[in-house]
Amino acid sequence: MGTITLSEKQQRRAEILGRLASGGMTLRQASGLLGVTDRQVRRLVDRFQEAGLPSVVHGNTGRSPTNRTTDEIRARLAELAGKEGKYSDFNTCHMQELLSEQEGIEIGRSTLDRLLVQRGVRKRKRGRARRVFHRRERVTKEGEMLLTDGSPHDWLEVAMSVIDGHACSVR
Repeated sequence: MGTITLSEKQQRRAEILGRLASGGMTLRQASGLLGVTDRQVRRLVDRFQEAGLPSVVHGNTGRSPTNRTTDEIRARLAELAGKEGKYSDFNTCHMQELLSEQEGIEIGRSTLDRLLVQRGVRKRKRGRARRVFHRRERVTKEGEMLLTDGSPHDWLEVAMSVIDGHACSVR
């Protein structure tokens, strides 16, 4: 069969499932410790009793992702987008379209950009410096409000002088 290497999380899971299978723990306690539902714990215990320790290891462990870009395509992209390449002065979006049409390489724009940055063919653009907004100075008196007027008439000054002189009447 071979050796099985378990991570700490997998070792802990195997220990909890073993204790549950031997009757040293309730289903509810196991689900609380594992952080899954009771139904999921039942499925895990059944698999653990059938297959043993290998059931704790995820089925995709050791496999490469199905959507991984092959090394040949990565090398071809670096060659085409490099300094002497056919698409050296194209931006990423335009290059993606041309690769699809002329070279037969179907690849996403963000994946293309990430691969070119990883290979050192392109550099990330630096973002624009953020504007700094300063708080306005606090008004010296509590409750005081600054009144401004954009009209050419002096009605505000007259009204303020009447209010300051207490000559206004409130109806």
